[in-house]
Amino acid sequence: MYSMSGFFVEIIPEHVPNDGWTAIAQFSRQGDYRKHDDVPKASFPTYVAYGTRSAAERAAAQWAREFVSSSSEVLESSLRLEEAARKAH
Repeated sequence: MYSMSGFFVEIIPEHVPNDGWTAIAQFSRQGDYRKHDDVPKASFPTYVAYGTRSAAERAAAQWAREFVSSSSEVLESSLRLEEAARKAH
């Protein structure tokens, strides 16, 4: 798990048969872990593709850093939607 500008990011590698590795980035707010509640998480495909798992993880972590710095409003919106969906159930 990585810490990036107020968010935690978990990189989830996925094997692509006969094609190498890719990864999903799962984001959560650091502040949400202070509450004793379910932590909302938002997942995004990174669209990285590499021959090894470690290369895909490194590329996905870099993608996540850029995503946090350039699209934090999209990330916050996705986390708010996830919170609302959890409260509705």
